[in-house]
Amino acid sequence: MEKKKELEEEQREPDRDDCFEYKLVGVNVHSGTANAGHYWSYINTNRGIDEKEGDNTWIKTEGDPWMEFNDSRVSDWDFKDLRSRTFGTEKSGTISYGGMGLNDSYGTSAYMLFYERRVKKDLKIVVKEDEVEEMRAKGVTIEYDEESKEYYRMCKYRSAAEGESAGDIYKKVFEDNSKFTFESDIYSQEFFEFIL
Repeated sequence: MEKKKELEEEQREPDRDDCFEYKLVGVNVHSGTANAGHYWSYINTNRGIDEKEGDNTWIKTEGDPWMEFNDSRVSDWDFKDLRSRTFGTEKSGTISYGGMGLNDSYGTSAYMLFYERRVKKDLKIVVKEDEVEEMRAKGVTIEYDEESKEYYRMCKYRSAAEGESAGDIYKKVFEDNSKFTFESDIYSQEFFEFIL
């Protein structure tokens, strides 16, 4: 009985240590004033479809088919219009509410966003050819991709950077940041006033 209870709790409560990514799949929109107005929705109709191996398009919601659900009218909708239709900038004219015509002076604004969540996928980390045997000797599973002609290992998202040393780009950025910090301290007005 206690085992069943633990299983139910696990299903209700996602693992707090998991890394998730989110995809916008719906927007509720309001047009009008605080007292009266009109509501409708934009919905991503490509829902619950997980990507195939090697396909990274799941997160790109702007490429999915979207539809506008506005009262009894359902029509195709272009995601590129999201900013103009939901950021409070577009004015849609006069709206009718209870027989009164109200000027839509506040524009159309999104008031509720809906996201689809999934656990981040394992990462494919490219391994240099001269490091393959050394890593295999340590027990790391290394595979070869015929298409890209490169060795790689799969790694859980959360632990992808463990044991990795700083790369050349990181070192260059660190050096540039250190130099900038030093120069901004040396040439600051406060520094000259302190020296005087």
